[in-house]
Amino acid sequence: MAQPILTTAVASLAVLLLATQIPWNASTLNALRAAHADRPLQSPVAVFVGGTAGIGAALAVKTAKYSVNPDIHIVGRKKASAEKVLAELRTVNTNGTYSFHECDISLLSNARTLATTLAHQLPKINLLVLTAGNLSFRGRTETCEGHDVKMVLHYYSRMLFVDAL
Repeated sequence: MAQPILTTAVASLAVLLLATQIPWNASTLNALRAAHADRPLQSPVAVFVGGTAGIGAALAVKTAKYSVNPDIHIVGRKKASAEKVLAELRTVNTNGTYSFHECDISLLSNARTLATTLAHQLPKINLLVLTAGNLSFRGRTETCEGHDVKMVLHYYSRMLFVDAL
């Protein structure tokens, strides 16, 4: 599992560097790694919505790796996928606290309930990472609440979490 997440993280970094027009080469990547290693985050509370795969999982692992006593909360639909990420988090940093919140955020009622619960449970949130989404070339696909799935995942639920947390 470590290699795909690392590959995703490096690919994400490459996209970020290209988007910001920073010259990207091996020395840039090494400088970023050294900067993170020298200044770890101190007891961050992080919520990764969509953290069971892809960029969200990779960012969760890197946050755990470069933190002291992290409290990381993964939000996703599939417990089996989350267990793999949680195992990797425990491997890279044994001093952290890691939890999974099972939630299908394509339903705004679910997202609202979870956001409210997290707002009450967590004393602070240092990092809120919103990467849940889906890739579909179909037209409008409605949820049972009458909203388009893509719009809910890529916009509505994200704004709901930002507002609630």
